[in-house]
Amino acid sequence: PVSEWSVGSTHTIKGDDVLLVANQYKTCVGLPGVAGAEVDVMVEEITRDKTLVIFKKRRRKNSRRKNGFRRQVTFLRVLDVRMPEGEAVADGSLESESIAA
Repeated sequence: PVSEWSVGSTHTIKGDDVLLVANQYKTCVGLPGVAGAEVDVMVEEITRDKTLVIFKKRRRKNSRRKNGFRRQVTFLRVLDVRMPEGEAVADGSLESESIAA
């Protein structure tokens, strides 16, 4: 999906793409993702990374191969992080939990 994004656009990431969310009271780690968590991001820049050189040499055979590539990198700015509404219980239902400060 990142290849469809353009610079300056905002997107909401949710579902299995959010792996961990936390605040000062609680940390939610997802297996594979945190259900109900959402993150709003804005695309800052889409550019190419520095050249990664792959050099393969087979010794004593006069065989060498030098190759390289530049991968595409997307820089994101996190605008907002929303925690899930309740905590997941073993049977799959959500149990709301209030935190006393």
